[in-house]
Amino acid sequence: MDEVRANFELYNGPRQIGVRGVVAAPSGGFVIFGSRVNRNGLLGATSWWSSDGSEFAIFDDDPVLSAVDGEQQQGLDIAADGSGLFAVGEQWAVRGGVASTDAIAWTSADGRTWTANADLRLRDGGYGEQRFQRVAVSGVRALIGGTDSAERTRLVAWERRGGKWNRSVLPVPAADDPLSGVTDAALDDIVAVIGAKVDDRLMLMSRWVGGRWQRMGLPAAPTGRRAQLQVGVGGAKVVVAATGDGPEWLAVADRGAFTGG
Repeated sequence: MDEVRANFELYNGPRQIGVRGVVAAPSGGFVIFGSRVNRNGLLGATSWWSSDGSEFAIFDDDPVLSAVDGEQQQGLDIAADGSGLFAVGEQWAVRGGVASTDAIAWTSADGRTWTANADLRLRDGGYGEQRFQRVAVSGVRALIGGTDSAERTRLVAWERRGGKWNRSVLPVPAADDPLSGVTDAALDDIVAVIGAKVDDRLMLMSRWVGGRWQRMGLPAAPTGRRAQLQVGVGGAKVVVAATGDGPEWLAVADRGAFTGG
């Protein structure tokens, strides 16, 4: 691994918010996605592009990623498929004197010019807050994990199968902690997996082809407000890494049975 030095203001400085993910773009190069106070002075989603992974250029003036007056947008995750890039996040806005937070998604062919995908908003959100927090893509399939919060926070999954999006409330208790949410998502042709933190507990959900979402038991579960569950899939196996206030661990599940530690 080589350290790539960059101009301090490229990622940091007084307009810094955060970077959330990096992917190889199908059209070539690499794309970083995150949030920043963009050139218009408002908090918006932001992308960085590089042809070789070393010298990145920032795109903090894209009109689709940038917010407008009375609005904020945050870019929370990015994934790549054979046709382009798929990014997700949240949008906070005040309209008609009412504030709301809605899930939002963007697509791009190259990571430099973006299009808002309005069809993926949580249209049944209404009252409360809806967020897209993690996204994973495999071929024509896609998985988004997020939250729907009113009095309590519910975990929600959106899956694209057969060209259509299906929304499911995940089988975990609603949370009292507003910081509860999806920490990672992954899928392949066999299984879709979502890791989450519900209140101060880590939880893992999976859906095998032809089945329903179900909660998987974990071999151990670090707790705490900073706990994280990272997931990966391959064939019929699920790889899970956990960090938090307790012991950190890595485990492999073969259709629900964990081994290793």
